[in-house]
Amino acid sequence: GEAVPLIEQSGAGMLAQTKEEWVSALEKLLRDDASRAEMGEKAQESAHDQYSYDAVVPKICRLLTSLRKS
Repeated sequence: GEAVPLIEQSGAGMLAQTKEEWVSALEKLLRDDASRAEMGEKAQESAHDQYSYDAVVPKICRLLTSLRKS
Protein backbone atom coordinates (compact mmCIF):
# COMPACT_ATOMS: atom_id res chain seq x y z
CA GLY A 1 0.00 0.00 0.00
CA GLU A 2 0.88 3.64 0.14
CA ALA A 3 1.67 3.70 3.84
CA VAL A 4 5.15 2.19 3.55
CA PRO A 5 6.55 4.78 1.07
CA LEU A 6 4.94 7.62 3.03
CA ILE A 7 6.46 6.42 6.29
CA GLU A 8 9.86 5.83 4.71
CA GLN A 9 9.94 9.24 3.00
CA SER A 10 8.60 11.28 5.88
CA GLY A 11 10.17 9.53 8.85
CA ALA A 12 6.75 9.81 10.46
CA GLY A 13 6.55 6.30 11.80
CA MET A 14 8.18 2.97 12.31
CA LEU A 15 7.85 -0.09 10.14
CA ALA A 16 7.80 -3.60 11.55
CA GLN A 17 7.05 -7.00 10.10
CA THR A 18 7.53 -9.46 12.91
CA LYS A 19 6.06 -9.57 16.40
CA GLU A 20 9.52 -8.89 17.82
CA GLU A 21 9.99 -5.83 15.61
CA TRP A 22 6.57 -4.49 16.68
CA VAL A 23 7.38 -5.00 20.35
CA SER A 24 10.75 -3.30 19.94
CA ALA A 25 9.23 -0.33 18.06
CA LEU A 26 6.47 0.13 20.61
CA GLU A 27 8.88 -0.13 23.54
CA LYS A 28 11.07 2.55 21.94
CA LEU A 29 8.07 4.84 21.51
CA LEU A 30 7.04 4.31 25.13
CA ARG A 31 10.56 5.11 26.41
CA ASP A 32 11.58 7.92 24.06
CA ASP A 33 9.46 11.06 24.37
CA ALA A 34 11.65 13.00 21.93
CA SER A 35 11.38 10.40 19.16
CA ARG A 36 7.64 10.17 19.70
CA ALA A 37 7.26 13.94 19.45
CA GLU A 38 9.51 14.13 16.39
CA MET A 39 7.51 11.42 14.59
CA GLY A 40 4.28 13.24 15.42
CA GLU A 41 5.66 16.48 14.00
CA LYS A 42 6.88 14.73 10.86
CA ALA A 43 3.47 13.07 10.43
CA GLN A 44 1.69 16.42 10.66
CA GLU A 45 4.16 17.98 8.23
CA SER A 46 3.76 15.11 5.77
CA ALA A 47 -0.05 15.21 5.96
CA HIS A 48 -0.03 18.95 5.35
CA ASP A 49 2.43 18.66 2.45
CA GLN A 50 0.43 15.88 0.79
CA TYR A 51 -3.20 16.63 1.57
CA SER A 52 -3.75 20.26 2.56
CA TYR A 53 -5.84 22.62 0.47
CA ASP A 54 -2.66 24.35 -0.73
CA ALA A 55 -1.18 21.03 -1.84
CA VAL A 56 -4.25 19.53 -3.49
CA VAL A 57 -5.85 22.47 -5.33
CA PRO A 58 -2.93 23.08 -7.74
CA LYS A 59 -2.93 19.37 -8.63
CA ILE A 60 -6.66 19.44 -9.34
CA CYS A 61 -6.29 22.59 -11.43
CA ARG A 62 -3.52 20.97 -13.50
CA LEU A 63 -5.64 17.88 -13.99
CA LEU A 64 -8.68 19.88 -15.08
CA THR A 65 -6.57 21.99 -17.43
CA SER A 66 -5.07 18.89 -19.02
CA LEU A 67 -8.54 17.35 -19.46
CA ARG A 68 -9.85 20.51 -21.05
CA LYS A 69 -6.96 20.47 -23.57
CA SER A 70 -7.59 16.84 -24.62
